[in-house]
Amino acid sequence: MKRKTYVCIALVILLIAVLALPAFAQTSAGESGGKEAPSVPAIGMNMIFTDTGGKPLAETEVFLQEDVDTEYVYNGVTDKDGRFSLPSVPISDFQLITKDKEDNLTGAVKVHLYPADQTEIIGRPENVVEPINLARSKNAALLTGKTASAATNGPLVPESLEAYTYEVNVNQKAMAVDFVFQVPADGKILMTGAADGVLPEPTPEPTGEPAPTMEPTPTLEPTIEPTKEPAPTEEPAPQPTEQPTAAPTPTAPMPTATAMPTAAPTTAPTPVPTAAPTTPPERVNLKLYLMDAKGNALPGYFASIGDHHQGMANATGTVYFSNIDPDAVETMQVYDHDTDVRGRCKVMFVEGETTAVSQKDHVYVVTYQQGTQDIYMSTDVNTDGNENTELILLKASARPMAHGGTANDDKKDQPAELAGEPGMSGYLVDAKGLPAIGATVESLNTENHGMLSGVTDDSGYFEISALSNGNHKITATAEDGTYIGQVKFTVQEADATGIVSRNGKLILSIAKGAKEVYLNLVADGAGTLTISDVSDTAAIKPAQETASPSPTTSPAPLPADAQGGGIAPLVVIVVIIAAAAAALLAVFMVKRSKGRRGASDDRNRL
Repeated sequence: MKRKTYVCIALVILLIAVLALPAFAQTSAGESGGKEAPSVPAIGMNMIFTDTGGKPLAETEVFLQEDVDTEYVYNGVTDKDGRFSLPSVPISDFQLITKDKEDNLTGAVKVHLYPADQTEIIGRPENVVEPINLARSKNAALLTGKTASAATNGPLVPESLEAYTYEVNVNQKAMAVDFVFQVPADGKILMTGAADGVLPEPTPEPTGEPAPTMEPTPTLEPTIEPTKEPAPTEEPAPQPTEQPTAAPTPTAPMPTATAMPTAAPTTAPTPVPTAAPTTPPERVNLKLYLMDAKGNALPGYFASIGDHHQGMANATGTVYFSNIDPDAVETMQVYDHDTDVRGRCKVMFVEGETTAVSQKDHVYVVTYQQGTQDIYMSTDVNTDGNENTELILLKASARPMAHGGTANDDKKDQPAELAGEPGMSGYLVDAKGLPAIGATVESLNTENHGMLSGVTDDSGYFEISALSNGNHKITATAEDGTYIGQVKFTVQEADATGIVSRNGKLILSIAKGAKEVYLNLVADGAGTLTISDVSDTAAIKPAQETASPSPTTSPAPLPADAQGGGIAPLVVIVVIIAAAAAALLAVFMVKRSKGRRGASDDRNRL
């Protein structure tokens, strides 16, 4: 009987473990989030905008958008000295667009940034322009307002701005990088300086400063005037710079600027024009796009060619190599974030009739036309490969090609820097309770100036791909550009989703692990939005002709640091199973005890 008892107890324990294991596994998977997303090097950016005479451009609105599959826009306004700073921006390819305070589009420029050991402009455009397509993004901030500036010779068409493209190496070990831009009348913004700098303390939102002055300041005073640039003969031309010499197999990952410390403003070097190195005619430059088999970019991966060229991919998965010696067979290798080799191949560059890639005797031969100095090439990388896996060089071109996309199946437009953050969606209605159709809803993180937006449909419904923690401002604009209203609030993680008003400030709490937060926006007709019907389960379509609810009528959990710990659903399930098992065991023990007493009574009768 003892053996049967032990067997029953063991079976009960096993049953509890089997039932609880899936819940524990699900919780563990949710906490780990699966495979870690590729790292994206980031750095602080300080920008100064001047006119062609060197006068600071105050109250200029700046839009900085990554050239990847995202609608994420960094947005802000220059101060009286023409300055605008961002605390942490991925090293990537960007398009930058400016507006004046009358909402006129004033200029655009493209900038390609690559992680490196020093900051320098490595490629300046020579009367070459590329279009910037503003219509590809749902973010309507770039499209609202007028389409032409009075100072231009012709209209700046919003759907296709013409812009110069600059290639820049940035020192990823620096706290920040300083850029100086000039905005001429033709709208093609010029980059006149790039240097390492410091990240200034956060500044409050612009509140309509007086007209800019030309008084000198201790940091980043724009002193560059195109009419006073030194002639080439007055300044020795810098020699072409190569990527840092490295062994074929890196032993440690290159440092990345992840945590951006806030430093008080100090005397920083004034950015001065840096001449782009001239590539010798007998050498070529290479832009290598690293992608996986699905066409997704591999930011943070490393690549090397021979013993003298090594670089890390930026946020678009692009590595830049300069001054490659043709006619030499070299080994190209690609490494992941842990510097494990994921593939290699033999490659050589030779002059030919056209830019193309072919394979001969297990060597990739990249041909280029005479006079070509820049080659663009896409590479298929097996992310599970090793040193015996062959890299596949897919295509070579003399013109830029499409780089890899972002690997995010759930939210195609979610920025890499906000991967895993919950999305935000809901309904926007006017003061009468009617849906605001075709309106633009913009969510701006006022701490890092990152902005995402969505456009409402016929029911007033909108979607925004991510909502990060911190201070936010939501602004709604009608389809015709009319201002609807805005609301400021703070986002934080908590045990439950809801919104409260505390000391005059709105706090939006989002439950841990929530994939989406649903909220409704109600305009009062006087420039203010009210947040209502907050949930993490489903969007509640508002009834028409209803009064605007107050934020305090919504579910109102306290902030995470002030809430008492609730009982997690997993704990409840385990407790129920344990109680059921204990009850079964108790019934078994009672029956067994009765059986023993019955047997004892029988023996006594005998």
